[in-house]
Amino acid sequence: MNNKPNNMNTTVVVRSVGEATERACVQLLEEVFGKENVFLVKNVTPFSKAVGKTFEIGLVQNKKWTLAIDADVLIFQDKVPLFIELANEHISQCDEKTFCLEGMLFDKFSDNYREVGLHLFQTRFLEKALEFVEEGTCELRPETFVKSNMSENGYRFYVTNLRLGIHDFFQYPASIVKKAILHCKKHRHVKKMICLWRKNSDLDRDFYWAMKGVEISDASNSKNVIVDRVFMDELVKKYLPDCESEQTYKIDKNILEETLSTYNKNEELPISFSVFGKRNFFKFLFSVKKRGNRKVLMVFGVDVFSFERQRRRTP
Repeated sequence: MNNKPNNMNTTVVVRSVGEATERACVQLLEEVFGKENVFLVKNVTPFSKAVGKTFEIGLVQNKKWTLAIDADVLIFQDKVPLFIELANEHISQCDEKTFCLEGMLFDKFSDNYREVGLHLFQTRFLEKALEFVEEGTCELRPETFVKSNMSENGYRFYVTNLRLGIHDFFQYPASIVKKAILHCKKHRHVKKMICLWRKNSDLDRDFYWAMKGVEISDASNSKNVIVDRVFMDELVKKYLPDCESEQTYKIDKNILEETLSTYNKNEELPISFSVFGKRNFFKFLFSVKKRGNRKVLMVFGVDVFSFERQRRRTP
């Protein structure tokens, strides 16, 4: 494989809500893809609208690929080109109806590599994907909702074990607190994550702030947390009025480069599985459909229970 992608073949869209790493994220991408191919979608809420804006930019630019990246992601510049070329090989040799591909990022707060914050979309299918964006507004993970619905319509979503960057490093204290609160709300394995944060809170200030998020989650009852930026800001201000100011937070360039080098592993693994394809049988047994403002649970295609949808807004 070559170490450079076809720059004219990929549009890059960074989604930001003012993360501390926004500028570093954009700069790393511009050095690989060129400034003319990198676009910033900032403070577009709820997140479903940012997803829709991402797709619209991809369609207007009309390149083969649209790479969507959250601003809390910092890429390994030598690995993302390999990812693009791997994607080209995959659709030419294996599956032309591939809608989305993901690689692995090292996530600081779960302490492992996982697929999060970076999606490579085949642009020619984005117009179809836009049909599901508005419907996913109330979902906790709107982008995953779109991918799931595209999969149900025959457009596949694959993951490769290629390691592409790091996630959630060098964030503002208040941002970490909010992320931790949402982790308590969203993740099934959050207890394991909390053990990691507690163990390292005296050694790493980021984990100290994460534990502050756990305290707020416990005090406010995470079940009542609304996934909305204004709500989260007010929640943090209520419990942590003296939280460190974002304006005083700087990212040391040398530490940034050293961190990227530490987690940039050399493993190059092929595309390994179709994420939603493995769930098809389960979905055949149990599925949830939306009808107006209600959700209906179905077993073998038969309605068994319905409940009113709870609207949630994303930051």
